[in-house]
Amino acid sequence: MAKQQPAASTSAPPSKNQWLSTFVLRIAGYGLLLLTLVDTLALLIPPQLQDPAWELETIGSLVERSPVPLIGFALVISGGRRFRQSLDRFCFQVIPGLAIIIGVIYCLMIPLGISDSLRLGRQNQTTSAALVKQAADIKNLEQRLSEAPAAEVAEWAQKFQPQLTEGRDQETIKAGVLGQLKSNLASLQSQINRASGQPAQLRKQTIKWLVGALIAGLSFLYIGNTARKFPNVRTR
Repeated sequence: MAKQQPAASTSAPPSKNQWLSTFVLRIAGYGLLLLTLVDTLALLIPPQLQDPAWELETIGSLVERSPVPLIGFALVISGGRRFRQSLDRFCFQVIPGLAIIIGVIYCLMIPLGISDSLRLGRQNQTTSAALVKQAADIKNLEQRLSEAPAAEVAEWAQKFQPQLTEGRDQETIKAGVLGQLKSNLASLQSQINRASGQPAQLRKQTIKWLVGALIAGLSFLYIGNTARKFPNVRTR
């Protein structure tokens, strides 16, 4: 009867290729984490707290950049506790807690993003209402001036738009004033149209970023919790 190979063969010393491949992966992981740190500091400085637009844009930027640190953490913990020297071993002790903290931060972005989205929605409603009122006022003024005599329009222009009266007769002044009002009204209407389309775009972006924050947060928490469970084994 053939004799079975002993199970202790798994404790055989690792080859040099195994050590080098693991070392390269970890170096790449540390590099990605350092690049993420620099990029995040550049994104957060200077902070504009209490500005919902800046906060929501920052959340979106962090979510869209989250694959880089996720890959970095995955590469750093590759191989578990094996093939680690003193500095690498110390960093490995910090990695699980750091990943968990980052995961919690990403999860906390969700209520903040919802609050920012609601605040931006209210600001957009206020801006839209102001633009509509301004457009109505200009339209009423245009209608009133178009029915007024040229002399009255010229007198109005002399008070409020004197640049339109220089070296021109009354009829030319009236035509210029009405043309300017039509141009202003068209510009306001364009702004109103853009403002009316912003809520739908805001909801779409917010949902995308908050779902991404949830996925990233849970991923960081899983990585951190998994790294803590690696067996405390050192292979030379």
